[in-house]
Amino acid sequence: QLRVLATSREPLGIDGESLCVLPPLDLPPWDVTLADAPGYASVRLFVERAAAVHAGPVLEAESLAAVVEIVRRLDGLPLAIELAAARTRVLPVVEVSARLSDRFRLLTGGRRTALPRHQTLRAVVEWSWDLMSADERLLAERLAVFPAGATPESATAVCADGRIAADAVPALLDALVDKSLLTVDEPTPEGGLRYRMLETIREFGVGRLTERGEVEVARRRHADWFAEVVTIQTHRLYGREQVNGSRALDTERDNILAALRFLGDSGDAARTLRLALELNWWWSLRSAHTEARSWLEFARSVPGASEPGVREMVDAVILMTRGMVSDDTGSADDIEHEGQAASDALEASGVPDYVRPQSVVIRAMLAFFAHRPERAERLIAEALTDDDPWVRAATRMLRAAMAENDGDVATMRLDVDRAFTEFEEIGDRWGLATVLSIRAQLQTLDGDLTGALRSFERAGEHLDALGAHSDEAYTRMRTATVRMRLGDLDGARRDVDEFRASNELGGFGELFSLGIRGLLAAQEGDLDTVREMRTALLEAEDDRRRRHRSQDHERALVLTILVLLDIELGELDEARTLAFDAYAAAQATHDQPILANQGTTTARLLQVLGRDELAAEVLGACARVRGAEDATD
Repeated sequence: QLRVLATSREPLGIDGESLCVLPPLDLPPWDVTLADAPGYASVRLFVERAAAVHAGPVLEAESLAAVVEIVRRLDGLPLAIELAAARTRVLPVVEVSARLSDRFRLLTGGRRTALPRHQTLRAVVEWSWDLMSADERLLAERLAVFPAGATPESATAVCADGRIAADAVPALLDALVDKSLLTVDEPTPEGGLRYRMLETIREFGVGRLTERGEVEVARRRHADWFAEVVTIQTHRLYGREQVNGSRALDTERDNILAALRFLGDSGDAARTLRLALELNWWWSLRSAHTEARSWLEFARSVPGASEPGVREMVDAVILMTRGMVSDDTGSADDIEHEGQAASDALEASGVPDYVRPQSVVIRAMLAFFAHRPERAERLIAEALTDDDPWVRAATRMLRAAMAENDGDVATMRLDVDRAFTEFEEIGDRWGLATVLSIRAQLQTLDGDLTGALRSFERAGEHLDALGAHSDEAYTRMRTATVRMRLGDLDGARRDVDEFRASNELGGFGELFSLGIRGLLAAQEGDLDTVREMRTALLEAEDDRRRRHRSQDHERALVLTILVLLDIELGELDEARTLAFDAYAAAQATHDQPILANQGTTTARLLQVLGRDELAAEVLGACARVRGAEDATD
């Protein structure tokens, strides 16, 4: 009847043994609240151990972020957390967090009564390392260059050579799992097994490679493999395999960015630029415009030769991402001038073949944004005869968007329907989402609000499947405006609440949310909330203008909403002043629907001021500018 309870880093391998795996302590999310943080065992352990050596409170609003970073970067390892807590005797919690980049030097001085291998973090890892075979140690050290973990295929490709046989890698991976050096993710529909290494173990392994002068070789092999992964997966982003290709890149994201960083830091300009350009469409699908701009600028900064047209293409893409990032500080005139220069440079140099088909569409888009209509029309005409069906569908969609901008509703209708059919045949979700959003705007103009709502909802479903959560969140806000026209105020409020809970607010999203909430309150006659939202919206807009140079589109929309809120509050002098400012911003956009939207609000103000005839004239002008009436506004 004997029972033996044993702790060990690996199974004992004896008859009758029942395994109970002890994972690291559970970790809080980065945005955990002060009230919820003590509910996580890793935080609780740190706070309890720190309280034993540290006078005063450990977990406060000011130190919460530092505590979360400590326990997360230490992977929830109890001994590492205890060693970190012990350092709070001489260092503030924030300083302990800041020094974790050198965790093996920092985390020393454990209890004197502990075994020597438990007194420092380095001793803990070294003791486990020394108990492995030579092949196990070498594979573990090479796997340390994988920040996002490795599959058996990628581990073999990067780690196998004359010292580790390729056919030995699977067994060695299993041995490292048994020894608690690796963990295994549950298989997913998109891929098989994935082996991951805790950050603490990774840092130790990289240190061992560095000591022997082998880290650069390992990282170069890693970069070579993942550059090829990107080439393969990005070709899947233009059709039915789009979601799977995007998810594969999502899974390997940290590995891919580590490869991009290594190629740039090692001075390989040609491959760095190519990899960044290949990744651009993936970033676009995921609405990751800030990330795209950051890495494209990194690639552009690497000195050295590249293929003709590559740097010009990178410049063009960076300029276009600036137009999609709400914190850009460039003025509209600056961006237009730079766009004309970039369009000329691309026209003169051509573009590399490996970024087709996106480059064909980007050239036409850049010419349009640079206000080169003749060039844009010529490039569109050429693209519509392209052999690639994706290029033809995307070009038709682009022409529909340009027609909307110009108030050409007839062209919009023709191109939207054809582009929708073509994207359906290709199976491209991004294209379908974009076309459905344009179709919803047409349905709104036609008074088919139920159809518009369904089109926006279907667009959101496609965006959700792609992981484009920012675009999906903004689509939900557009459904809120349609529900308001339908009189479904509860549904509109649900859309706004879901948008606010999506963590996609930031920048213009915060302004848009405040404005919609104010308009909802106005429809319900809740003037106190209208005043509250109006004040918050004006303060947020002023704050953004101080920190960034507001884009004209954003400013025109925000000021137009403020005019409507002032009308509801009876602040007509203020509404009149803001209407002039909104008109100037709307004119600067060269965007006819934006101008028509502002004009409709001006007509509402004129009506309230008793100028009915002039209000009617302005509404007629809005219909001409927009290209159609908008009867349900």
